Amino acid sequence: MDMDKIHFGDIQLDLSLFTKTQLTTLKQKMEVTGRKEVVSTKNYSLINRTWDNIYVQSHTHYPDVFELAEAIALEISEVSDEFIALCFSSIDEDSLRKLNYSILYLSRKDIERAKNVALRCAKLAIDSKVTETAFKVLSKIKNDLEIEQFFIDHLVYDQDKHSALRQIADNYWSD
Repeated sequence: MDMDKIHFGDIQLDLSLFTKTQLTTLKQKMEVTGRKEVVSTKNYSLINRTWDNIYVQSHTHYPDVFELAEAIALEISEVSDEFIALCFSSIDEDSLRKLNYSILYLSRKDIERAKNVALRCAKLAIDSKVTETAFKVLSKIKNDLEIEQFFIDHLVYDQDKHSALRQIADNYWSD
C-alpha cells in the first residue's frame, strides 16, 4: 500500500489533498476501529449472495405504482372468491380490468388461486389483454401438470405461428 495515498474501496486519494486536522481525524478513526489500512473491495464479489437475491426479489411482494393506481381507480381493496365470481358473472370492460388486476394481485399473494383464475381466463379467452396476462402468470408457474397440458393443447390448436400467446406457451419449458 502506498504511504502517500489513502484507499477508500477502489478510490485512491493523495494524502496531500487533506488538511492536518482531517488527517488527524482519519488517523484517530482508524485507531478506534483497529484498522491499519482501508481494505479494497475490489477483490470481493457479492454476486449470487442469498441476501442479494432476496433483496432483488423483495419488490415482487408489493404492487408497483401502476398496479396500485389501477386498484385505487377500480376501488379494489381485497380479491375474494366472491369478487372474482362477480367479475366472471358480468363480462364488461370494467370487470375485465378487475380480472386483469386480480390475476396480477393473486400471482404475488396466493399462487394457487392465481393459477385457477388465470387458467379460467385463459380457457375462456374473453379479452386479449386479460388472456395475455393469464398466460404470463401461468408461464411463471413451473412443474404443474395442469398448466403443461393447457399449454400443450394451446400449441396444438393455435394455428397462428406468430401469436404472442403461442410464444409465451412455447417458452414455458425454456428457462
